[in-house]
Formats: sequence, structure tokens, C-alpha cells
Amino acid sequence: MKPKTNTTAQDIKYVAIQFLILLLFIVFPNLVYFDFPEFIIWIGIGISVIGFILFIISIVTLGKSLSLYPSPSSKTELVTNGIYSRIRHPIYTGLLLFLLGISIAFAGLIKFILFLAAVILFSKKADYEESRLIKKYPEYKNYQSRTGKLLPKL
Repeated sequence: MKPKTNTTAQDIKYVAIQFLILLLFIVFPNLVYFDFPEFIIWIGIGISVIGFILFIISIVTLGKSLSLYPSPSSKTELVTNGIYSRIRHPIYTGLLLFLLGISIAFAGLIKFILFLAAVILFSKKADYEESRLIKKYPEYKNYQSRTGKLLPKL
């Protein structure tokens, strides 16, 4: 018998759009370039490295609670330690920093537009995910009040 999942059509839609943006980011050529000085390009590379490291740390911290879909499965636990004690969606933040850095390093208008599309997508996906997490974890509202969604709360 197949295990019951909480995956919805909305979950699949968010993941499909996410992969489409990432695929386009990789394969779509830059048609318009910005003429950035070399030090700006190196700043972009640095931002990408920071984003990639944050992404990896976030995945490792989630451990068995990691899921491709925004809806929590019945077997996941709410993770609020490590980087998750400061940011509720550090995987999204890491990916966005990575894409921003690449957009700067490759100085392309198309990449920057795709980065902006990713910002909108991840913000909406995080809101959807949080609506699902609130239903599963009664303590999530308190966690929300102490942490930032994509950036640490100051």
C-alpha cells in the first residue's frame, strides 16, 4: 500500500515553476549585458558562494524533514534550530542569493529578470508553505513571530 502524502496540485505547481525558472536561468542566453567593472563581477561570485553555502547548510539542518514540496509530510518534524532559528526559509534565501550573484557575475538582463521571477515565486511559495505548516504545527505561529521569513529578523 502506498503511504499517504499531503502533496497537493498546488505543491506540484510551485515545484514545477521553480524548476522551470532554474532551467531557464541555466539555458537561456543573455541577450542584453550590463557593462559591470570586474570587482562587481567578483562581488556577484561571492554572493553566489554565500548563497550556495547557505543552501547546503539549510538542507543538512533539515535532515529527514527535507521535502521537495512545500506541504509538510506526515513524517516531518518542525525544525527550528541552527539557521532555522533565525530564518524560516533559508533554502529559498540561499537559492535567491545564488541566483542574484550569478545575475551580477554574468551581468545579464535575462538572468536578472529570472532572478526577480524567483523572488516572487519563493515569496508566494513560502506563504503557501507557512499556511500548511500552521495547520500541522500549533507552535508555528510563535516561531513565525520570532524569525524572519527570508532574512533574519532584526
